[in-house]
Amino acid sequence: MNAEKKIEKLGITPIREFTQREVRYIAEEVTEMLVSTFPVLEDEYNNLLIRMLNCKMYVSSTNERQNLSSVNYIYDNSSIYFDEKVDFNNISNNILHECIHYLQDLRTEKGKLKKMGLCSFGELSSYRNWYKRSSSSIYCIKNRREYSYYNKKIWSYFEIN
Repeated sequence: MNAEKKIEKLGITPIREFTQREVRYIAEEVTEMLVSTFPVLEDEYNNLLIRMLNCKMYVSSTNERQNLSSVNYIYDNSSIYFDEKVDFNNISNNILHECIHYLQDLRTEKGKLKKMGLCSFGELSSYRNWYKRSSSSIYCIKNRREYSYYNKKIWSYFEIN
């Protein structure tokens, strides 16, 4: 199924593509959040920012009966769709989560999906559902809370057994 048909089937109707300024704002905010939360990514700041700047983002309307999230990453066309009701000036956990999906979408040279939900940022390689950990950790930091993830307590970006 091609991307347009999948988007239609999901109940997402694109309204317009983000302006370059809107993409830049989200790219910078998400990159800052990731690097400030995970200092080990500091050397990869420019690479993360460039990847985010190249992300196609769209304002869309979402069929509420489909019970979809307000922000959705569609791997078929490597794009993020934001419901028109989403406040783009406030980077929510949902926005961050979908941007991390985009960053972890690994493709072959021909553009075929190779891996998703896995990551490799320079020397930092983590072959598991890293995006859930990172968005959960950022949530903890933003809300100054402890969070359990696979029976480990996470405070900030540190793990405590």
